[in-house]
Amino acid sequence: MSSAETAIPESETDSGRLTRLRTGDGWDLALRDFSAPDSDPTRPAILVFAAMGAPARAYRRLARWFAGQGYAIATVDTRGTGESPPIPRRGIDFGVSQHLYQDWPTALEWARGTWPGRPIVLLGHSIGGQISSIHAGQRPDDVAALVLLTTTSVWWKSSPSPRRRIGAVVMFSLFGLTSRLLGWFPGHRVNWGLPLARQLVLDWVRWGFSGQYSDSERRNLDGALASVRLPALSISFTDDVRLAPKSACDDFVRRLPNAQTTRWHLAPQEIGLAEADHFKHLRGAPQLWRRIDDWLQATLRQG
Repeated sequence: MSSAETAIPESETDSGRLTRLRTGDGWDLALRDFSAPDSDPTRPAILVFAAMGAPARAYRRLARWFAGQGYAIATVDTRGTGESPPIPRRGIDFGVSQHLYQDWPTALEWARGTWPGRPIVLLGHSIGGQISSIHAGQRPDDVAALVLLTTTSVWWKSSPSPRRRIGAVVMFSLFGLTSRLLGWFPGHRVNWGLPLARQLVLDWVRWGFSGQYSDSERRNLDGALASVRLPALSISFTDDVRLAPKSACDDFVRRLPNAQTTRWHLAPQEIGLAEADHFKHLRGAPQLWRRIDDWLQATLRQG
């Protein structure tokens, strides 16, 4: 490992500078800016959007590493997650529409004002990559490139395995029923991260059963995905067989037919890890992050 790769401190106290953003519908979002004051102006800026139920603090090691390479980078807690309370409960609800039409645009507006003139890369993990891709299709001038970490199609038919298909149907049915009955979903009680909003879960379940992307009002979003013409890097791991198997990640890439797509399906050993999985790579994967850095430099080479 090079000296550059050890530049990010191991201390968990280095959590970035906290900024609170106000969305157009009055929700406060927490954003943490990890950028160094002398970040490299020739490098793009990166906004990191988390997986469903994951707090932004899970991405702090990744953010510190990229900041150490000169990137301007910030992580975003979307509404109801991490440092962006209130957390979902009965009566505290939101769905894909609030993320797509409020949270993402608010974070992008902050990024453009904070890092003027820099290309902005959306690094989205799982559902964070799905919504980032939809946003990029709807507002292409906002985004220079997409980095999609274990971003899948959640369609139950995306796996060729009958066992996995049955498991997906059971999971979506239970998530949907529980959310309707409780008015929210207790993700923290079933090893699914944080509490989840009722409408967000119902939107996700609808995606899973229908194989089509739509917002909370059921307006079609497949056309937005097909409109993406940006460079897009899709990354999956051979040991992430439960949440993001290769077939499901490939099925999402299929929905970006006009993107300039690079596809990596990596064994953990290829990036110096014993396990990569859906989340374990976030604990520290400098070899992976170096590969992403190289891809960004080659793809978005400037002046």
